[in-house]
Amino acid sequence: MWDLFFLAVFVGFLFIYIPGFAVLRAFGISRIACLACAPIVTIVAYSLLPILYEKINVSCSWAALVGPTLAVGLLLHLAFRLAARRCAADSGSGCGRKNAGVQEPLRDWLCFGLYALVGVVVTSCVFMGTFENAGSYVQEFDNVHHLNSIRAFVDSGIWSSLSSTLYPVNITDFPAPFSSGAFYPSAWHCVAALMVNALGVPIAVGANAANFLFVAVVFPTGMFLLLSKLFPENRAAVFFGAFVALAFATFPWKLLAWGPLYPNLAAFSLLPAALSLFISASDAELDRRKRFFAGALFFAALVAFAFTQPNAAFTAGAVLLPLCIQLVARFAGATSFPKGVSRAVRVAVACGLFVAAVAAAWVVLYRAPFMGGVTSYSWPAFADFSQAIANVLFVGSKETLPQTALGVVVLIGFIGALARKECRWIACSYVVLCVLYVTTASFDGPLKQLLTGFWYTDALRLAANMAIVAVPLAALGLYEVYAALRRLLKAAFGRMERHRPAAYVVACVVAIGFAAVNFYPFYPPDEDGSATSAFGAEKNFLHMAYGLGGVKMYGPEEMEFIEEVKSIVPADAVVLNEPNDGTTFAYGIDDLNVYYRYVSSYGGSDESDVSKTVRRSLDVIAFDPSVAEAVEAIGAEYLVKLDLDGRTDGNHFLFSYEEEDWFGIDRVDDDTAGFEVVLSRGDMRLYRIVLPEAS
Repeated sequence: MWDLFFLAVFVGFLFIYIPGFAVLRAFGISRIACLACAPIVTIVAYSLLPILYEKINVSCSWAALVGPTLAVGLLLHLAFRLAARRCAADSGSGCGRKNAGVQEPLRDWLCFGLYALVGVVVTSCVFMGTFENAGSYVQEFDNVHHLNSIRAFVDSGIWSSLSSTLYPVNITDFPAPFSSGAFYPSAWHCVAALMVNALGVPIAVGANAANFLFVAVVFPTGMFLLLSKLFPENRAAVFFGAFVALAFATFPWKLLAWGPLYPNLAAFSLLPAALSLFISASDAELDRRKRFFAGALFFAALVAFAFTQPNAAFTAGAVLLPLCIQLVARFAGATSFPKGVSRAVRVAVACGLFVAAVAAAWVVLYRAPFMGGVTSYSWPAFADFSQAIANVLFVGSKETLPQTALGVVVLIGFIGALARKECRWIACSYVVLCVLYVTTASFDGPLKQLLTGFWYTDALRLAANMAIVAVPLAALGLYEVYAALRRLLKAAFGRMERHRPAAYVVACVVAIGFAAVNFYPFYPPDEDGSATSAFGAEKNFLHMAYGLGGVKMYGPEEMEFIEEVKSIVPADAVVLNEPNDGTTFAYGIDDLNVYYRYVSSYGGSDESDVSKTVRRSLDVIAFDPSVAEAVEAIGAEYLVKLDLDGRTDGNHFLFSYEEEDWFGIDRVDDDTAGFEVVLSRGDMRLYRIVLPEAS
């Protein structure tokens, strides 16, 4: 299966990068910037086109997304080239796109490639190295929706984020338990579905390939672009960024297994490139044309966030707030209006008004009805204030071990950023995100909801925010270590500037030394065998999450049983189930037409009365005509159970399981009237439903 995985990664790379690159190059943007920002363009296109296709009743597919996006890029190329030639012919001079022919220095390409290379190597070792096979997947709450959504996309041809549902109307021949679909940011699901649809790879392989691309390529190359903007004159700091981009356990690694939070992972992976675009748009030294394109592309990034995970837009706002204040202060200080007012007063008033406007907008969005489902969610505090501060200093969280060496490097970089006027704002951004993290980790109440509600008050998402902004600080911190070491060597051996290769050697020693200390996971374990390093713990955590060892709700035995079930029941037969026993994955992973595909929201106003009757009373079908009528309305012919004895046998259920929601199905066993055993393996059963004859 690994061959399918690598093929999916290669094809997925082409799908994500080539169309977006073609569109951006048409506007004369540098090739490196085109590559780094290409995913933003393709994510927007792959999010908007499915909405259009659903409206005009056209089936969505990989060709329907990739083809038009690539065609637009090529047509734009052709149009601009023809316009440039005509302009040159009319004027007798070159008047094409400015700087379209400028070539990036080779060192920039080498550094860009280094970011991608380190990303691929680290991701292969930390993430893919924990897999038993390329189709491994996390059997946890959020992944129910992720995997089942990919299946629904591919089967139905409806990929729209505006009508996300696991029961697409065009392929669901039975009354679904819930009402029609609603908005759910599904850009990540579209990317995974592209590979599944184009290559026919298993759902889990497509999901893993999508995650690999976002972690190994999209995030590191976007971070290269950001660090190039932050440190344009400090190429050494940019070089060190390649080794710290993926050095934080809190991002991206924790999001791959906890939840798992794949859409947030994808959105945060786009964030560095988006931040670099805003920096370019606000750079007064750039010409207006470049600033306009950067601003337009930043707006496109906000659209991409909306369809991937909207909280990334709020992260961008929190990160860019100090920079915006700096820009407002610069503008207010440069203008003389109103006359007679001192510069200090003008700056203070302008900045105060700007902060007040941002705060007002924050409150309005917080109270907006469409945000209520997010901002009202609350994770309880889990640490006292001192522990939260320690987590900040050692870049950890409640689910990770401290990273002492990395924490020291970040602190050095933080001090270095404060000492540099041009970098001071990024240090302030880090403080803002640290305050948000400490708030959600140590406190409860309305203020916590207001400040961190856009991230579900989830400490791990906020820790991921900190990690992203800490990457530039860590790169600068390694540069300070490198500079100090060079000064020591200079004092001992004379001027190193005469021996540039020696400086390169020192830089490589610092980078490789840091990587060895930070990533090497095999520190001596504790007496109980547990890991004692952050990345050792992450590798263990990922292995437990993605591996098939230990007790699994949907392990190899259950999968083999479902394959036997599929060989017995007709392909279009509706199979009743209790989703929390693992059968919820039978739809997404094995394409079994189970009735219950969600694991939450049961009992609400959106659930049908038929579904409620089945869940609560299926065991009395032989005696209650209303139950028989409900089953007949659904058209269900079978019932599958992967844990006949429920939780008493030690098998793992999803934490969403509530016994009172499922007692009608739970009470069905081999002796229940109205059910005929068709297949039996241990505590797993397939029953044929025998409806009572009408009297």
